[in-house]
Amino acid sequence: MRPNSWQDREWRISTAAICGFAALFVTAILMTRLSITPQPLSAWWTMATALVVGGLCASSIELGARESSITRLGRTAGALAGSGVTSFAILATTRQANPAQVAFACVLCVLFASTAIIWALRSELEAESAQQEITGRCASRSDNSPNNSTHVAASTTDRRDADSGLPDHVDQTLRRYIADRRDHLEACVRVRFQAGQQTSIVHLPIQPPMSLEPEVECEPVDDADLRITVDPAQPYGVRLVCRRSGPWTEAAESVVAVLVTADTLANAAA
Repeated sequence: MRPNSWQDREWRISTAAICGFAALFVTAILMTRLSITPQPLSAWWTMATALVVGGLCASSIELGARESSITRLGRTAGALAGSGVTSFAILATTRQANPAQVAFACVLCVLFASTAIIWALRSELEAESAQQEITGRCASRSDNSPNNSTHVAASTTDRRDADSGLPDHVDQTLRRYIADRRDHLEACVRVRFQAGQQTSIVHLPIQPPMSLEPEVECEPVDDADLRITVDPAQPYGVRLVCRRSGPWTEAAESVVAVLVTADTLANAAA
């Protein structure tokens, strides 16, 4: 049995934490042991420290940036924390060093800090671009005939068609295609909350099933304050757990754009 996406996220988070702890551990050793070393270290030590500690921090930042539940502020904070740890480790090797080595270390610190921030925000910008494309397609399909979409009759009469991108009578739209040797499923689903209800669960079936465990990206199309958890994501379907912030005294609804992708068998075999 293959691990599901929840297990994949747990693996990434655990590995990111281990890399971050290893970077902190190496930095602590350097700062404590080098303070009692009488002889200055060469520039090669500075370079080696930048590669080791910077590599561990970069791995932690990259794995953490792939987690969709982490906000932009969290990614930026992680990048700054990794840059700080790397800078402490690099500068620890410049004790009693000449000015040229100190300048070289400062350049390494600045390069790593700028690269780490760009690296951390890159995945979010790519995800936002993909979600904007899905949202635009959801809105464009609102003008199409309902015979071209999977739909369910709506049970309420008060709709926000212009904001949600779904017509009044449509609860779900699906679009599936193969591109770049990956199986793609784009969907827009309507999420309803009854008065006093905080959590709503939506099931998105995948038929025929995908070849491998899929990756899922999702976000509200409108400005609803929702926290969406994908648990689990299987080749035959996806379960979305949508939680809204209070107050919950009124009924509400929102439309969520979903992108489900997985490698095809040909791509996996290659």
